[in-house]
Amino acid sequence: MQRTPSPAKAEPVGAAGPRHLQKLAAPSAQVLTAAGTNVPTILLVEDEDDSVLLLESAFRKAQFTNPVHRVSHGALAMEYLGNAVSPRKRSVPLPAIVLLDLKLPLVSGLEVLKWIRAHPVLHSTCSK
Repeated sequence: MQRTPSPAKAEPVGAAGPRHLQKLAAPSAQVLTAAGTNVPTILLVEDEDDSVLLLESAFRKAQFTNPVHRVSHGALAMEYLGNAVSPRKRSVPLPAIVLLDLKLPLVSGLEVLKWIRAHPVLHSTCSK
């Protein structure tokens, strides 16, 4: 049975383990870590656990220390990003980059990308 985390409680990926996130005052591609330093965060949208393990291993080998938050399908990615830019919620950090699988259950990666490009706030942060 596959575990599906909610966007507000997306799984941190990496050797450092869970990080406690603080709400941000404004949309930003930064997240405050326990040490109090600003570090860009990444949203990983991937439904295959093997692919996540492969990326996690590559991040460790490269001594990658940035927070990586995973959601397992396109609908959760849209919810996560919506929460990141919502003036009322902002319960998760706006990622500096989104690693997006194109073949996802429920909502495909291409649909997520179209949604990002059509979003009034997110469209200005993605390349065309």
